Formats: sequence, C-alpha cells, structure tokens
Amino acid sequence: MKQIVNREIMVIVPTQLSQIVSVGKKLLLGETVILNLNYLDAETTQRFMDFVCGICYTVNGILTCISAGIYIASVDDYIDTAMTESKN
Repeated sequence: MKQIVNREIMVIVPTQLSQIVSVGKKLLLGETVILNLNYLDAETTQRFMDFVCGICYTVNGILTCISAGIYIASVDDYIDTAMTESKN
C-alpha cells in the first residue's frame, strides 16, 4: 500500500493568459494544481488547456475535469492514490 504524503494543492483562478507561466512552473516542480478557468473567455481557456495538456503529457502527468471549467492537474499519481486510499 502506498503511503499518502501531505502535500499542498494550489488553487489557481486565472483571469488572463499571462498567468499560464505560473501554472506551468508549479506543474514542472511536481506540484498539484486545481484550475478554475470559468473567468476566461473561450479562446483563452483553449490556449490554457493546450498548454497544461502539453506539460502533463511531457511529464507523464494527469489532467482531470472535476466540474465545468474546473480541472485538476498533477504530474504523478498523487490524486489517484489519495482518492483510492480514502475509499478504503
């Protein structure tokens, strides 16, 4: 059984495309990020998602939609492990 390590999860609510850099840095550092993209227009949301998907793919991460416009991105199986352990 894997041990769950206490880690912080960063919640980011971007309002402009320039905030994409901070999201990328968090993911590349191995941090888990919750993104609320509901305050972006459709074109900016698509660009944000393309960028985040690219980073997740590069580092073998995961991107999961948890609600309309809200996503969780993690560069490892931290979220899947935490959810599995909490069910047991």
